[in-house]
Amino acid sequence: MTPAMTMEIEQVALELHKVLRDMDPAQWRDDLEATLRDRMARLSERMTQLQAKLSQWKDAAGQRAEIEALSQRWNSLQELIREHMPRVGLSNMEIKQEWASFRKQMLGAYEDLIGGLGRFSIHVPHLRPTNYMRNLYHVGNGLMILALIEFILSPRSMIWVAGGFCVFVWTLEITRRIWPRFNDFLMEKVFHKVAHPHEAVHVNSATWYVNALFLLSLTCPPAICAMAVVVLGFADPAAAIIGRRFGRHRLVNGRSLEGSFTFWVVGAIAALVTLQIFHPTIGFGSALLMSLGAALAGALAELFSQRIDDNLSIPLASAAGASLVAMVLSWLMGA
Repeated sequence: MTPAMTMEIEQVALELHKVLRDMDPAQWRDDLEATLRDRMARLSERMTQLQAKLSQWKDAAGQRAEIEALSQRWNSLQELIREHMPRVGLSNMEIKQEWASFRKQMLGAYEDLIGGLGRFSIHVPHLRPTNYMRNLYHVGNGLMILALIEFILSPRSMIWVAGGFCVFVWTLEITRRIWPRFNDFLMEKVFHKVAHPHEAVHVNSATWYVNALFLLSLTCPPAICAMAVVVLGFADPAAAIIGRRFGRHRLVNGRSLEGSFTFWVVGAIAALVTLQIFHPTIGFGSALLMSLGAALAGALAELFSQRIDDNLSIPLASAAGASLVAMVLSWLMGA
C-alpha cells in the first residue's frame, strides 16, 4: 500500500473518531443533529471512495488478504450508517436517545477497524465513552492503593504484593485470550460497567495499572508512589469529565486544552494534599513544586499516550516528574 493511500485511510479513520467523539451524550446539544447528519453523509461518501480505491489494491503483492479484511471492516461501518442512522422528525429526547444508540453500535465496528488498521501500522485513538461509574472506580482505586501504601504495606511488602497481582492479572489476560467465553463473562458480566469497548479485545487498562504499580514499588519511595497513584486516581477522571463536557480547543489524540489543564490542576492539588497529610516533613514549598512537576508530567503522558495505555504511562511519568523536581531541589539545597 502506498504512503498516500495509507495517509488517506488514516485521515478518514481520524474523522470517524472525531464524529463519534462528538456524539458522546455528555456533550450533546439540541442543535448538534443537523451538523452530525451532514458530517456523517460526507464521511460515508469518503468511505465509499476509499472502498473503491481499496478494491484496486487487493492484488497488491503480499497484502491481498489484509486489504480484503480491511475493506470488509469499512463495509461493516457503512452498513451500520445506512441501516441505523437515527430517524428524522423525532422529539429532542428521542433524537438524543437514537443518536446515543447509533453511537453505541458504531463503537464496536470502530474498534474492530482499529485492529485492522494496526496491520498497516496506522494508529488512531481508541474511543473512551463517558462512563461516570469508571470515573468513580478510578477514584476509589486510587484511595485504596493510597491506603495500602501509607497504612498497611512496607516498601518491601509492596514489591511482593504488586508482583503477585502482576502474575494474577496477566494470567487473566492469557486465559481470556485462550477461552473466549471467559472473556465474555469478564467483560459483559463482571466489568461491563467500568470497561471501555476496546478492552474486550486488548489488554485491560487495569492490567497496565498493576504493571505500573509493580515498577513503582521497585524504583520509588512511598511518597513518590503515593503521588503517582493520586495523580492518576483523581486527575484522569476529572480531565475526562471536563474535557468531554467543556473541551473546545483540541490538542492531539482526542485530548483538549481544557481537559489537560484540569488534569494538571487537579493532579497537583491531589499530590500536594497527599504529601501534606502523610509526608509533612518534606515541607510545603518543596511539596508544592514536586506536586506541580508530578501533575505536569502526568498531564503530558496522558496527552501523548497513543500506543501506550495511559494507566501505565501516567503513574510512571508522574513519579518521574516528582523525582526530577526532588533531585533538583536537593541539588540546589546542597549547592
